[in-house]
Amino acid sequence: ELKSLLDFVRFNFTVKEVVICDWKTSAVSCKEFCRTKIDEYKYRKQLAFYERAIYYYLNSIGEDIQAWDIKVYLVPIETLGSKALFVPIKQKSLDYEWEKIEKSLEELKWYLEREYWIDKSLIETGGIYEFRETDN
Repeated sequence: ELKSLLDFVRFNFTVKEVVICDWKTSAVSCKEFCRTKIDEYKYRKQLAFYERAIYYYLNSIGEDIQAWDIKVYLVPIETLGSKALFVPIKQKSLDYEWEKIEKSLEELKWYLEREYWIDKSLIETGGIYEFRETDN
């Protein structure tokens, strides 16, 4: 089960389209926000989660998710002005972020199943840790 609280989502069941918008207020300009904040705060990862929540929902109501067009936007809104910008997020970016989320969830599952909360590499190597100069 996957749950998310989205700022805005619109379903159009006639043309099988979903629009997801995530509003972000910012004291910097929309242009500056796009240039610096999207990567700094990893907003694509958050949006990938939202997109998968929509997949989960559509699947749960018996919809063929392959038939749906899902559009995802990050919408920075200037707090000191009145400008907003709809920034489309590419599917390739969302898929890349989702792969990273899945890897993290798999690792979490590994720890939960074993109830170990130490570095996984120590368990897999029998407790041997190779110290490297770059570890300083």
